Amino acid sequence: MKNHLLIVLLFSTGLLFSQTKSRSALFLGNSYTYSNNMPQMVQLIALSVGDSLEYDVNAPGGFTMGGHFSNTVSLQKLSLGNWDYVVLQDQSQFPAVMNYNYQTPHLVDSLCKALNPCATVLFYMTWGRKNGMFSTSTWPYTATYLGMDSVLQSRYRIMAQMNNSEVSPAGAVWRYIRENYPDIELYQADESHPSFEGSYAVAMCFYTSIFRKDPRPVTKNYMIPDSTAAKIKQAVKLVVYDSLAKWGIGEYDYLKNDSCDNKTSLIESNKQLIQIFPNPVLDILKLEFEDDAHQGLEIYNMLGLKVREYEASDQKEYDLSDLKRGQYLIRLKAESDRAFRFIKE
Repeated sequence: MKNHLLIVLLFSTGLLFSQTKSRSALFLGNSYTYSNNMPQMVQLIALSVGDSLEYDVNAPGGFTMGGHFSNTVSLQKLSLGNWDYVVLQDQSQFPAVMNYNYQTPHLVDSLCKALNPCATVLFYMTWGRKNGMFSTSTWPYTATYLGMDSVLQSRYRIMAQMNNSEVSPAGAVWRYIRENYPDIELYQADESHPSFEGSYAVAMCFYTSIFRKDPRPVTKNYMIPDSTAAKIKQAVKLVVYDSLAKWGIGEYDYLKNDSCDNKTSLIESNKQLIQIFPNPVLDILKLEFEDDAHQGLEIYNMLGLKVREYEASDQKEYDLSDLKRGQYLIRLKAESDRAFRFIKE
C-alpha cells in the first residue's frame, strides 16, 4: 500500500522520471536577458520540478538582434548545432519604432535554423517601459506604457508568425501582472530593466514556453515572498500555459524531421550519408555520397547566405579556392533539413 501511495504522490508532484524533460537553449539578447542572471533562473526553476536545462548566453549590453547576425561569439555558439531552442531578443526600443525592419529578425531566424535545423526559435517578447518611450508627431503610439507595450506585443508575434517560430510572451505576462497585481514592482529604478521580481516573471515565462508545463508546481521562489511568487506563477499559467497556441508554442513541431526527436546533432546524425574531405579544405573539396550521386546541393556561409549552388550530378570534386576562410554548411536539395559542416582554410 505504501508503494502505491508513493507512486500516486510522485505523479501528483510531477517528479516521476518519465515526466521529466531535458532541454538545451542558447540565449542571444542583451541586458534584458542577462539582468539578474535570468537564464540561470530558468535552469534552477526547471530543476526544482525535476526538469533539466542546459544553456549558454551571449548578451552584450544594448545589443540588437541584427548585431548577433554578425557577432563572432554568437556565431560560434550557434554553430555547435545541437540546441533545442535559440532565444532571440532585440534591443528594448527597436521593435517599437515606426519603421521597424522585419527583414532583420527573418535573417537571424534563418541563420539559427540553418545552423540548428532541429531547434525551435523562440522570440523573447519584451515589455513597454514603465512610462512609455518617446513621442513624435508622426509616431505618438509609444509615448505611454500601454502604447509601447501594444506595439511590442504585436510585432514580436508578427516576427514569430512570419518565420514559423514561437514567442515567449514575457511582455504579455508583465502587462497581466501590472493590471492585476500592481503591488509587484517589475522595474528597476530606470523604469526599463527588470527588477528581481521582473526577471523571475520572465524566467517563469521561459520555463513554461520551453518545457510546456504548468508553472504552478515550481518550488524555486528565490528570495521572493511565497505570496508574490504565487501571483507571478498564476499570471504565467493564465497568459502562457493556458494559451500555448496563441504564442505558436508547439504549432510548428510538425515541420521538424523525425530524427530531431533523438536530440542528436544534425551533423552527427548524417555522417553516413556524405563523406567530406579534406576537412579543413584549402582548394578542392571532395564529396562521396551514399547513392554515388546527389540531387543538387547548396553551400552556405555562417551568416546563412548561399555562396554556391550545384545541380544534380555525379560530380565529386569542387573547386572552392576562391571562398573566404571560415566555416560553411553544405545542404542537399533533396534533403533540405540536412546539413554538413566543413572548414575552408
